[in-house]
Amino acid sequence: MKSRHSIHYLATAEHDLQELFSRANRFLNKIDRTITRLEKFPLSGAIPRDKRLAEKGYRMLVIGDYLVFYRFKRTRVVIHRVLHGKRRYQFLFGG
Repeated sequence: MKSRHSIHYLATAEHDLQELFSRANRFLNKIDRTITRLEKFPLSGAIPRDKRLAEKGYRMLVIGDYLVFYRFKRTRVVIHRVLHGKRRYQFLFGG
């Protein structure tokens, strides 16, 4: 199906998008650097307040408005989820 309308970005809008991309990229790098620290300090994450998650061995990192849920077993850190902190997350872990 042929489009009826074309979309044109002004230079200012393109600049805005580039700035958003740059900020998002910096934040993703921050998340990656923080998670990488778990290689040396796997128990550094907080134990979740949610009793079921704590009993299942989950830990979490708080990075800005985001939560990284992970578990550590022997020599392996497994990242389970990276979620916005305002999201209800308990049901995502089978409960």
